Amino acid sequence: DLLDKQISLLPNALPDVVAIGAKFGGVLKDVSRSVYDLADRPVISASFHSANPRHDLRLEDTFLAVERLAEDSTWERVATDADVDTRFLWSRRVLLSSTATVEWRPADSLRALPSGTYRLVHFGVRKLITGKLAAFKGRSRSFQLRTKAADPASWASLATSRLLA
Repeated sequence: DLLDKQISLLPNALPDVVAIGAKFGGVLKDVSRSVYDLADRPVISASFHSANPRHDLRLEDTFLAVERLAEDSTWERVATDADVDTRFLWSRRVLLSSTATVEWRPADSLRALPSGTYRLVHFGVRKLITGKLAAFKGRSRSFQLRTKAADPASWASLATSRLLA
């Protein structure tokens, strides 16, 4: 790891704030439905009160996770920002306030996904006015993913409609 040897021409990231009554990791916009069908090729997303990701690049960790509720009632990680079916989008809202959006496209997953209860999780680090760093986490509400096999004819019609669009 040579990160401490690299120079940066960017100014240091400023401290982060959220609106009064909000908290870091709090949900701004939750998942839009409680049930998704894999055959519909959904894009499942949630947005969170966040902080500048430059405070911690999370090189040995992740900014997001997709978790599935296991049979023993624990949450197990099924995807992170290293997977092709996820995206982490960060944007500055106003001077010191920002938003992170976690997107998951389960139909694009490279692994078989069982039907079940899932949720999206965002991990971040905020910078306090004192310069100290503090970790936070936010979670979407849980939702159901149905993964029964799709009718091949419906995939063909979907592909045709995308080509004609």
